[in-house]
Amino acid sequence: MARSEALAAAVPGWRIPLNADRLGGHARPSMNEADVLLAMAEVAVALLGFAAIVSVFRQRGTWRPDGRFWAMIAAGIGTLVFSLLPLPLLFGGITQASTWQTCDALLGAYALGYCAFLTRSFRRDRATDSAPNVSIFALLLSGSALNGALLVLSAFGYLGDPQFWPYLVGLIWFQIVTAVFFVRLLVVWLR
Repeated sequence: MARSEALAAAVPGWRIPLNADRLGGHARPSMNEADVLLAMAEVAVALLGFAAIVSVFRQRGTWRPDGRFWAMIAAGIGTLVFSLLPLPLLFGGITQASTWQTCDALLGAYALGYCAFLTRSFRRDRATDSAPNVSIFALLLSGSALNGALLVLSAFGYLGDPQFWPYLVGLIWFQIVTAVFFVRLLVVWLR
């Protein structure tokens, strides 16, 4: 009998941890998809909250939000929404394959729409005095387009059975985009 099972039998109220190894009794770390998605949502909320604080302090002067600020907000809110989207599906009894296929398609469509939004924001900022960095724009645009294509391919089954990893890669990409724009906001603010 394993140690945790022996403790459960001997000590009233002792419970075997859900992630306990039945052979050795030691709890092993387990992080399922829901834990990862909730962690991604927490990071997105933190970045959006700090961006809001920075923008409030910035608006005391002559600064007004530009397209890059709104691109950061769109990436952050997208990360937040799409981090929480699979949870009701996973816990609602829908199969994992159907959940990831649906979520891949929606996040892929969002990524491709984000490319259009990013291009429009770049053109608008380029027409004003705040000239954006072309190399960073090209990197973010190509990464978002590649991300959208990967997710659409996954949604239609070209990458095999629908799995969690393409969706996670998509969310991580939008988290990186949000962080890049946040660092840019801080650098401009500290000048």
